[in-house]
Amino acid sequence: MRLAGFEIETPPAAPIPGEAYALGVAPSGAWAGQAGMLAVWQQDGWLFVTPQPGWRAWGVAEQELRLWDGSAWGRPPLQGDTLSKLGIGTSADSTNRLAVSASATLFSHDGAGHQLKINKSDPSETASLLFQSDWSGRAELGLAGNNDLSIKVSADGSTWTQALRIDANGNLGLGETTPLGRVHIKTTSTSQSSAYIESASVGYTGDVLRVVSARTASNTYDLMALFSGAGDREFQLRGDGNGYCDGSWTGGGADYAEYFEWADGNPKAEDRRGISVILEGAKIRPAATGEAPIGVISANPSIVGDGDMDRWKGKYLRDDFGAYLWEDYTVLAWQKAGENHSYATGFLPEGLTVPRDATRNIQQRRKLNPAYDPSRLYVPRAKRAEWDMVGLMGKLRLRRGQPVAPTWIRMRQVANNLEDWLLR
Repeated sequence: MRLAGFEIETPPAAPIPGEAYALGVAPSGAWAGQAGMLAVWQQDGWLFVTPQPGWRAWGVAEQELRLWDGSAWGRPPLQGDTLSKLGIGTSADSTNRLAVSASATLFSHDGAGHQLKINKSDPSETASLLFQSDWSGRAELGLAGNNDLSIKVSADGSTWTQALRIDANGNLGLGETTPLGRVHIKTTSTSQSSAYIESASVGYTGDVLRVVSARTASNTYDLMALFSGAGDREFQLRGDGNGYCDGSWTGGGADYAEYFEWADGNPKAEDRRGISVILEGAKIRPAATGEAPIGVISANPSIVGDGDMDRWKGKYLRDDFGAYLWEDYTVLAWQKAGENHSYATGFLPEGLTVPRDATRNIQQRRKLNPAYDPSRLYVPRAKRAEWDMVGLMGKLRLRRGQPVAPTWIRMRQVANNLEDWLLR
């Protein structure tokens, strides 16, 4: 059946003999009161016909086929199980048996969620999404020739480079097909950086790179280990805060210094650089004429001892020689749903149930000082006026006229009131 249109409400001004219309819910004029009927113009008058369920009609205005279900003209359901191919807005072919040409395609949920499944018959085959530009491939995401998730990119559609790969264990490779760690970055370039980390904020105050271990300080692991191509360890930053290198450390300063506390507390926060000092008990004071100073307040030492990083120096207990005291503690570990869990006893998250098959290992950690209060904000020695770095050995800049030790050697005058001295 051919209809001029569906849900028409107003009769045409000049009807054509034999033309039929499917009326809407509120037709007017000569069609008034004929809602849902078929109106056919015959012999200078309108003939109204009641459509029957199952009737099909082609709407010229809508350019589509519709089916009368007894109350409305709807689109007939597709016989999806029998379609060999389907084109929506374009033509499908034997390779692309489902083809859609549209500005957007929506897959929505029927219930709580929605999954789009792409299957392959064998691990060596491909199940992927291919992104094209002018019908030439530029990026591919999926399982390409194996069961690892990968992203490949191409500049010309023929030469492809694997940019990212994630294996079944969750290890991520960037430029590496067989990642050896949680993240494995590799480049074959002779000059390109393997990794480039940048903070673009000129007001940045955080850590550009932070490495964190859940385990407490220990010499049984490294926070960072750097190797040369021969497999030799060149640098090692150990988990207990000690660093090692196979060569030497080079700094911009020219002296070795240690932190000392001023006997007077430096209450006015004076700049005391270049002043020679002497001990007063375990603290320091400016040296007087005739006294042999131990060192000079340094402005730019190469190495600084007795520092405190960003925590209270007494956070952990030490023995009489200054070495840390250690204690045993139990670590609970288990695996659930492919995820590893590891917690020290006393630090289990609230509500977490430890399974019966959890392993228990004895490890050691530094013994916490009962006087340590984690709620108090600690200001490091470098930012406190009562502490200063005393250069004990090396080249230091001294204010002219300051007391000096007999073993010190004057090198040169650098300003009206400043001199360079070698402390030894």
